[in-house]
Amino acid sequence: MELNPRSPKSDPITPLWWHDLTEIWGIYNVAPEHLSPLCLGERLQTRSLATGLSWRRKAHLRAASRWFCHFLPEADLRKVAQRYREAYYHLVELQDWPIAQQLLWMPLGNYPIHRQLWFWGHYSEALEFLSPLLPRSSEQWQCFLLYEVGQVQAILGNHGAALQAFEQQLSLAQTLKLPRAVIKGYGGLGRLYSYHQADTETALHYYQQQLRWARRYRDVLEEALALDGLGRVCFLQGQWRRSTYLYQQAWERIQGVTDPEAHRIQLLRLEGSYLRWSPVKDKRTILQHQLQVAQSAQNQQQIWEAAHYLGIAEADTSHWQAAHAAFEAAIAAAKAAQDIRNFSVSTAAQGGLYARRKEWRKAIACTEAVIPTIQQASDPVAEAVFWFNLSYCYSELNQPFRALRHATHIRRLAKLTKSAYVRGMLYLAVANANWHSRRWLAGLWLAGLGVFHLGWWRSADGRLALAKVFSVLRMEIGQ
Repeated sequence: MELNPRSPKSDPITPLWWHDLTEIWGIYNVAPEHLSPLCLGERLQTRSLATGLSWRRKAHLRAASRWFCHFLPEADLRKVAQRYREAYYHLVELQDWPIAQQLLWMPLGNYPIHRQLWFWGHYSEALEFLSPLLPRSSEQWQCFLLYEVGQVQAILGNHGAALQAFEQQLSLAQTLKLPRAVIKGYGGLGRLYSYHQADTETALHYYQQQLRWARRYRDVLEEALALDGLGRVCFLQGQWRRSTYLYQQAWERIQGVTDPEAHRIQLLRLEGSYLRWSPVKDKRTILQHQLQVAQSAQNQQQIWEAAHYLGIAEADTSHWQAAHAAFEAAIAAAKAAQDIRNFSVSTAAQGGLYARRKEWRKAIACTEAVIPTIQQASDPVAEAVFWFNLSYCYSELNQPFRALRHATHIRRLAKLTKSAYVRGMLYLAVANANWHSRRWLAGLWLAGLGVFHLGWWRSADGRLALAKVFSVLRMEIGQ
């Protein structure tokens, strides 16, 4: 059970996640009885009555207490979050860091406020909560704050700042001998290199460390997250079935964790992985349900993931309008969350949808408009998809030299990522340009290499590529 911020007068109940403070981060100065808005408001009000305080300090204390004490029990969670933010600004002005730290863990819905802001996609607001505390906290608090800051900076596209935060957090966790915080650090670095840099070798190293430490200390959640990360690495390497197998293992392990959000995220990841090689079948219905659940919870990350995978499923079954609507929902969720990586990935998929419908000019316009964004996101795989879409469209418009020029970007990204998936896209892009230059044999040979790297008929992209090869063969035979 968790404390319900809509009922501030109720007795405080220890939230399930409260034990993370002590067991992971070694933080002991936040008690469950402090996690009540009424309790905190009364403490601040009492302090404002002390003698010897300046009028400025009294004013800030009274203003902060008012934001805690005077709101309706049925207030909307977002309004409660806004009140907490206003109170927090007063505490920062007062430089009252201990109470500001406690406010960071005030329950909002099923999570502390900084994490709820994360689920809503308010990453900049979450960063505003975290950053002022960082230089004024104990080492244990700094370890926790660095980890959270690293995650937010990665999503906002500030990868240098994210890397610095994660490396400092991992070093500090090792110095403080906080093994579960060490596990968190390895996982954060793994996600940074896999989801935001597509550096499979470095990501593999950190995920393996995370998995080894998680099993050593019997941390089921982190074990599941490590398996999930290894699944991402296998995806980048084009190992579709191995990727799905690891996602399946992560899904099985996470059943032992009392965290509905983690369950839904892992299920979405698993269903999305199946789309890479398995026939769609009933996946559309599952993803539609998951999208409705995410929308009701207003969880922007899950809305993006469910909508993006639903768009892929709809496109694979030729439900073009439904696919377009799903990708639009995914793009809107990514914009709301200020997540440039997710925005770029879904925009690339939208451009690919136009290309599959042979709307070449729309596909080109959709793709070219966001090239600066995808390059800022530093996701080489998503960027390779962009360049492939452009190369393919220009080939189909009988501009093979322009198509080959765009394919050089895919070659650069293939060398950077060492990803079989990106290498397959490179071969297919060059093959298509060769076909339109009437170099049929060279095109077929390159297409064969591309289909091989995409997993032949065992992957959805491989099946699409094979269909294109057969189409070219029929055309050539017909001539």
